[in-house]
Amino acid sequence: MKLHLLKMTALALVATPGVYALDEPQALRGFAANDNVLLEVEASCEDGSKEGQKQVDQLWRKAGRDCDNAWNLKKDSRKMKERNFRNTSRTNWRTKSYNRCAQQGVDDAVQRIEKKCFEDDSSQCTGLGEAAAKEVVMQNFCSPGFASQHHGEESPPNYKRECKKAAYSI
Repeated sequence: MKLHLLKMTALALVATPGVYALDEPQALRGFAANDNVLLEVEASCEDGSKEGQKQVDQLWRKAGRDCDNAWNLKKDSRKMKERNFRNTSRTNWRTKSYNRCAQQGVDDAVQRIEKKCFEDDSSQCTGLGEAAAKEVVMQNFCSPGFASQHHGEESPPNYKRECKKAAYSI
């Protein structure tokens, strides 16, 4: 029996240095006071998530709910999270919980809008491809040097016609 007690004591001493203080309260179920703390954390998190989603929805509404503006939404929401829901070492546990959940709410709202604009409606993707193709044509085929390479120097080049031909062939 004493040997078993000695082994348990040694195990406790070895495991103790790895224990550290938590940033947030942890509670055991079954104690009324601890249940109240857990309920407060859950309520704070839910409130934060709703606030994060609400702020993204406001940003989206200001952008006219136009999928052309969805390309910048993630960058703008990152700035919003840093400005409105930032955690520092001096932030208390309740605010940290709220801010973490608000940041997750922001990410969830951005994900929902991007899905709507880029997956559910493919016009953004096809429009982007068409715009890229036009840029390539304009930069590579509609320059003055391109037309003169294909025509003799006898007649002045018709840049518009050559540009249209190049665009139609793509």
